[in-house]
This record gives sequence, structure tokens and C-alpha cells, in this order.
Amino acid sequence: MPVLYISDDALLNRISAYVKNGGHVVMTFKSGFANENSAVRWVRAPGPLREAAGLSYQEFSNLDGPLALKDDPFHVGSDNQVRYWAEFLMPEHAKTIATYDHSFFGSGRQLRKTITVLALCFTKARIYRTRCRKQC
Repeated sequence: MPVLYISDDALLNRISAYVKNGGHVVMTFKSGFANENSAVRWVRAPGPLREAAGLSYQEFSNLDGPLALKDDPFHVGSDNQVRYWAEFLMPEHAKTIATYDHSFFGSGRQLRKTITVLALCFTKARIYRTRCRKQC
């Protein structure tokens, strides 16, 4: 699913139903943030996708430089980095696959773990939430 920043609830509800019925979706950054009139939704993002995604998010930001993923979860060594963009994802019932620390999304000297990739299972269904954006 491309960056679906603007979308009506009906489309997001169809995507959510597809996932709950066994479909697989790769959801990118900023999805579900604004309605069809480009107005930010009154509910926490990703709006109607929240239950199917198993997460919500509030804030997002550009990154000044790359951040290493903790514990090299994908076994790719120095390429194991988050670049360009970060979102403060809050898992609700999604499984966290990888994390990194970011000082802005923390509290004082305490750093919160910021999740970059999550997977959620509804029986056979999966929705993957990632913040990947590659420069071509």
C-alpha cells in the first residue's frame, strides 16, 4: 500500500476487512492520517486501520542521520539502519520485529524504544507496518 495519507474511512475499512479475512498488506508511513478532505482525523492514526495494524502513531519526523537497529535483527551488519524518517509507533497488539532509540521521542534522559517494523497476525492474516523509503 503506498503512502495513504489521505483516504476516506470506507477505503480504510475495506483494507482492514481484507486483512482480518486473511489478506496481507504492507502499510507505509503516514497511512490513515487524514480523511478524504485532507483534514487530520480526530482519532489516533492510522484511523480505521488501527485495529488491523495493531498499533497507533502520533508523531513523525525527518532524521538528521541514520540510526542503527538494536541487536542487528536482520543480520545485515552495518546496513541495519533506519534512514530519512521516523514515526513514534505505539504497538497495541502487534508483534515488534525491530527497534531503535531516538532521543526526541524519549522523555528527558530516558530514551523510549521506537519501533520501526511490526507484524500482526489475525489467524492467517498479516499486516506489516514499515517506515521504509528508499532513494532511487
